[in-house]
This record gives sequence, structure tokens and C-alpha cells, in this order.
Amino acid sequence: MLELVDALQPARKVGVIGMPGDRTDSDIIQSGRLCGSRFDMLYVKEDRDLRGRRPGQVAALLVRGIESSGAKPPVKVIHDELEALQAAIKSHQPGDLIAVFYENIEPVQEYIKILAGQEAEAGIYFPR
Repeated sequence: MLELVDALQPARKVGVIGMPGDRTDSDIIQSGRLCGSRFDMLYVKEDRDLRGRRPGQVAALLVRGIESSGAKPPVKVIHDELEALQAAIKSHQPGDLIAVFYENIEPVQEYIKILAGQEAEAGIYFPR
């Protein structure tokens, strides 16, 4: 996925990322490190199904990985998936590509459909 994002050559790569709680700490940290090294801005969210984790635990591990990447992109932790996506879209800049790693696609699709209907006003382009 990150190779595709790079290949599209956006002005800025923005990620809305999270991981299932049943992954190992080291896997979550490594994912954060990888995303930290490849994205220009990150929104860290958590799945509703924490899969045995405490609230905030997965997000903290992702942030730890991001911070260890050496690149140190700006990071905002917004635990709710849809709220994280909304924040990313509201702060978009022309030429941004926003990659969303979602848990539940239906609310994401509904939100994007609403925006697609308003794309001229919002300044957002949605490929069809």
C-alpha cells in the first residue's frame, strides 16, 4: 500500500492509521515506525474492537513507533476512526493523498459519499 501511495507522487502523504489489538506490541510499533518514515502527516486511531487491549494502548504503541522512525511527521491521536478521517479531510491541502486504514468501511464510505456530493465546495477531488 505504501508503495502505491509513493507511486502516486502526491504533494503530501497523509495517513489515518490503526492496528488490531491482537497484534504483538513489536508488530504495532514496527507498523508505526514504517508509517512514520513514509507519511508526511499521521492521524492515529483505534479500532472499536480493542481485541483485549485497554483504550489508548494500541495508539500509544503506534506513536512510539512513529517517534522512533527518525522522520517525526506531525501526529494527531484521535481514537475514533471516523473522527480521525474527518480531521484529516478538514485539514487537507491541495495535492494531498489521504490513505485510510479502516476497521469499518461503511461509515467511511458514507462520509466520503457526502463529501463527493460537495466536492466542488469542499475543494476535494474523488476519483470515480
